Amino acid sequence: WAWARHTRLMRWDTFEPALVIASFALFIAAWAALDLGGLGLAGAWAHKYRLQPSGPNGKTHLEHSRRIWIPGALERQVWVGGKGNGAQEFLLYLAPLLVFDWLYPRRVLPEEPPTVAGLVGQVLGALVVYDALFAVTHRAMHGVPWLFRRVHSKHHAQQHVRAREIFRLSAVEEVVDTACSVAAVNLMRAHPLARAAYNVVIVFLLCELHSGYDLPCQLCNVLPFGLVMGSRQHVEHHATGRGAYAKFFAFLEIG
Repeated sequence: WAWARHTRLMRWDTFEPALVIASFALFIAAWAALDLGGLGLAGAWAHKYRLQPSGPNGKTHLEHSRRIWIPGALERQVWVGGKGNGAQEFLLYLAPLLVFDWLYPRRVLPEEPPTVAGLVGQVLGALVVYDALFAVTHRAMHGVPWLFRRVHSKHHAQQHVRAREIFRLSAVEEVVDTACSVAAVNLMRAHPLARAAYNVVIVFLLCELHSGYDLPCQLCNVLPFGLVMGSRQHVEHHATGRGAYAKFFAFLEIG
């Protein structure tokens, strides 16, 4: 930490949003490779755990994955109709933050590093706070019809879920989701190193949640007592619009 806090990257005001974008790019690319038949033997093993083995309208899993992942078929929808998903979500997330950080530089890094226990506690606490805030807003979006139509319906455009669905969001929902995350790390008074770890962890979990796979190694299948929800519950939510209003923690679920 003594070295990292003096680097230009760590001192950059937009370091955290940039880390989020880089993490999304990495994890999304991995899930795309899996959906498109890559990753060799690991991919062949993982395909046994698809929650939706085929695509909609008689398409195979691979055919639907190509339509979702490969630029072209959805490109016009992305930029014109707003019903796809693409680079505009990244730009909508990053551009305002770049401008704000340029106008209002404020990043101050403490000299003391966090303890291991403190870092883990702050990351876990921020995940719980984020999920609690998100569960309330998510439940409202499903409970109020006009909110669903105008704010949340874009996220439910595809019932056959791929990891890319995580950034199929309306502008309003993207702002709300980001605000929940920013509030979580600030309420936890998280150390900058814990904030960085939180950003990587939550992006990984969000991509996994929307992956459409129920792998034995996923947290929901590793942790006991059903403490953590996973892609199985989220795929069901996308199909029915009910339940799984929290993303990660079952004890935060709102009926």
